[in-house]
Amino acid sequence: MATATMTTIEDTGAGQAPGVSPAPTATAVTPENRRSGGANSNIPNHNPSLSVPKGIIDELLLVCGVIGSNMPDPSNKNRLVPVTDCINWLQDLQRALRRDDDSYRPISLLIGQWRVVPQKLLPLVLGCRYDTPLILTVLKILVILTKPLSDQAKRAGKTAIDIKSKKIPESVLQEQMKLRDNALAQAELLIEYKRIFVHHASHRQSNKKEGGLLSVFVSLLAEPLSKTGSSRTDTDHLTIELVLHLFRNLLSAEPLLKGSSDKSYESAMLHQELIGLFERELVLDILLVIAQEMESRE
Repeated sequence: MATATMTTIEDTGAGQAPGVSPAPTATAVTPENRRSGGANSNIPNHNPSLSVPKGIIDELLLVCGVIGSNMPDPSNKNRLVPVTDCINWLQDLQRALRRDDDSYRPISLLIGQWRVVPQKLLPLVLGCRYDTPLILTVLKILVILTKPLSDQAKRAGKTAIDIKSKKIPESVLQEQMKLRDNALAQAELLIEYKRIFVHHASHRQSNKKEGGLLSVFVSLLAEPLSKTGSSRTDTDHLTIELVLHLFRNLLSAEPLLKGSSDKSYESAMLHQELIGLFERELVLDILLVIAQEMESRE
């Protein structure tokens, strides 16, 4: 990793204990709070994968803090200027996310708590829309952050827990609740990413000279789809796959539990808004072109 001065992120909550839990609704049990007699101090931490080690937290703070800095710009208050070796730092973030546990995703949840996507990654996409290597690297990170829940997480989130049962040890009940809270936090974060894309300010700007956020990713498909047969390279196929994965991930984000009618309606409306955005940004037309191409091969 490149060397740089430690920089904190806005509203990161830096300085938390080494066993900080990435799930907004769950508190990790660490050696520190067990010794201090805090809540659930008698409950062993059966799943260390629910927390992020301090070394990784420090690494993430450094990486996320140096990839770009806000610069005064009267025309765009969210303008983020990348550092010279920004793509190297982004690749460090990508590698860290690849080490994340697929069932619990504590690193992804921590990145969500720090609001790295709306405050760092998406401003980079808009500010560097013509830097294809950088955009592709951000795209790979977004695909990881938005991927659907694992089957294990879905089961944990839907588990009915009988907290009044005296047949189940307290430690087991506490562990089940932690796993459920973790799964629900993952689902809520995926919906939040969906909401961020749908309601991004760049899609609402009138008379904009350049397209909105989604158009940057759609434009990545122009060159690969202009080629056919053997002229399409492995890089072209990878680009198409990454963009389609991002679209798939955003579409699949939905509440893990069926809550009130208001929440169900809100989720359905958000989904329809995303489809409407896809239509305006020609995503549906592109999907039709790809489908026709696949059909012609058969």
